[in-house]
Amino acid sequence: MSNLCLTIEKQTRATPRLLLALLVLGCSACSGFVEERAAASTFAIMKGSSLAVQRSPDLELIRQASPAGLVQLEAFHVAYPRHRGFLELLTEGYCQYAIGFVQSDVERASLLGRPAEAERAREHALLLLERCSDLGLQLLGKRWQEAHAAKRLSPLIARAGKRELAGMVWLGLGMIHRITLDPRNLRALQELPLAKSLLERALVIDEGHNDAIAHVVLGALACSLPRLLGGDLDAGKQHFERARTLTGGETLMVAVVFARTCSLGSGDRAEFRQTLSDVSISDPARWPDRRLPNAMAIEKARLYLEVEARLFDKSPPPALEPKNDTGADARVETGLDTGLDTGLDTGLDTGANTR
Repeated sequence: MSNLCLTIEKQTRATPRLLLALLVLGCSACSGFVEERAAASTFAIMKGSSLAVQRSPDLELIRQASPAGLVQLEAFHVAYPRHRGFLELLTEGYCQYAIGFVQSDVERASLLGRPAEAERAREHALLLLERCSDLGLQLLGKRWQEAHAAKRLSPLIARAGKRELAGMVWLGLGMIHRITLDPRNLRALQELPLAKSLLERALVIDEGHNDAIAHVVLGALACSLPRLLGGDLDAGKQHFERARTLTGGETLMVAVVFARTCSLGSGDRAEFRQTLSDVSISDPARWPDRRLPNAMAIEKARLYLEVEARLFDKSPPPALEPKNDTGADARVETGLDTGLDTGLDTGLDTGANTR
């Protein structure tokens, strides 16, 4: 590009009247080239840093640093709005922080009997998850945004390919996790079939994407929901078995979510205890590229073991009276209190953005 700038200057010495216009054009091209190089080099650094995060042994350090990292990614996205890579990193960052950290705060506070703390975290998580879904839609592009507004996403989902995969997964996860945090919201609950269809299509495109996250989430749904809403313990267990195979047993959160949803959903207390005990004594350093998410899984396994009696002894959830924006008197029994609200904290996940 620098040679282009010199060539423009040499070739226009004999034509002074065109010199200014061509120099402006040439310098603009040079400026664009410099900007592209700056964006590429910055993105390479940011992409590489995500692997360093996954290898970190310090869970609390990463937690505290994550909000600042999101602000930085927002700035890069604003500076380079046409660079898809920054949008992908920003989407992953919001979704993973919302699910892996903030929604986990809701769960911990709820299970340990701190309702005011849980409610504050829930409100924060809902805002982050809305941003997660919005960014997922941005990744999918304008046609998807327009189709989503018109409630006509099904044809696009049926034709979706590899390029749409990440956007579909994050959009679906954002929807599902908002439902688990606000199961009385009928409008959100009505999006559950759409969210499931996004993840089911993701399985067709690449079932191992993001450490088989679609299998894990669909499995958690199947084990947590009542049959009326698509619950099926056998199908859920098959999803988890496939996730274990695809991840080679290296992603401990698969086992944790299985125990929290399928073992709990079937009332198998021995399986619950054994699965989580095995995870709780694991060494996260055994899998260096997954050290952080596995440390999070171990922490979660120990929490579940601590509150095992509370999880198994609580009464079945009553019929919920959802928020209905239409004003109609609608009731729905979601079953989401059986563990889907917390079991889907898979999310953290799991280093797939670095591979």
